[in-house]
Amino acid sequence: MICSERIYDTMMAANANSPEYAIEFFHGYTYSGHPVACAAAIATLELFKQENLFERAGQMGKVLGDAMHNEFKGLPNVIGIRSMGLAGAVELAPVAGAPGKRSYDIFMDCYHHGVLVRPAADNVVICPPFIVEKEHIERIVNVVADAIRKNA
Repeated sequence: MICSERIYDTMMAANANSPEYAIEFFHGYTYSGHPVACAAAIATLELFKQENLFERAGQMGKVLGDAMHNEFKGLPNVIGIRSMGLAGAVELAPVAGAPGKRSYDIFMDCYHHGVLVRPAADNVVICPPFIVEKEHIERIVNVVADAIRKNA
């Protein structure tokens, strides 16, 4: 769990009679190795292995990176393009006095065209699933490129 120092200090003060190492958040089994969660994780990893999803993700990651560089290079306000595997981002010049606005507007445009990306400061982040097909990547990148042009 991540929280601000102020929240942390408040929680610690409420447990003033306990040593810091003994304080735990008793919220359930999401982080404590519950047998059902472990079985699900193992089954998921087996499926990834059987379906060669890690290798496939590497192949599709190259398709994504190439498509991003080909389509986004030279577009207005694009100042950086980067990708690693199936994670990519296009960095945009900020709107004066409104940091993050351009990426948010592009996010909304993409959303209205059925493509989900993530605005992060002045970046548009693209992270398709491991099961993505080449046609999906082409559509994602084309929708994002059109949105960048519209919101230049």
